[in-house]
Amino acid sequence: MDEPMTASEYQRWTSVRQRGLLRYGLTRFVPTYGLLFAVLTLVFHLLYDKIESWAWETAGFMFKAIAFGLIMGWMQWRQNEQAYALGAPVPEEEATTECLACNAAIPAGEMRCPACGWTYEGEETSAP
Repeated sequence: MDEPMTASEYQRWTSVRQRGLLRYGLTRFVPTYGLLFAVLTLVFHLLYDKIESWAWETAGFMFKAIAFGLIMGWMQWRQNEQAYALGAPVPEEEATTECLACNAAIPAGEMRCPACGWTYEGEETSAP
């Protein structure tokens, strides 16, 4: 990942990385990827194999779910750390518009020129 993070992504990742990799993997990736993996594996075993010990098989599936979720979390963690290492994004300067009456700069989001008072807002004329 060669693209830098946006300012909001950078702030979010700063707080996530302070909590640590284990918490990130357990709270984000085990519930999504790990449990899905465990359920699909269980369904496969129910359809194609005899399950002799439900307790033992369930423990195995949960271990697979946690392990798979943590692996996926670790991979995402590495990608985010690479983007984080590029540094905090530099905020872009706000664009200004040139006043059509006096050529002064009109700040972004403003409709009226601060120098002469000219405005883009006008009376709309109805078509005949």
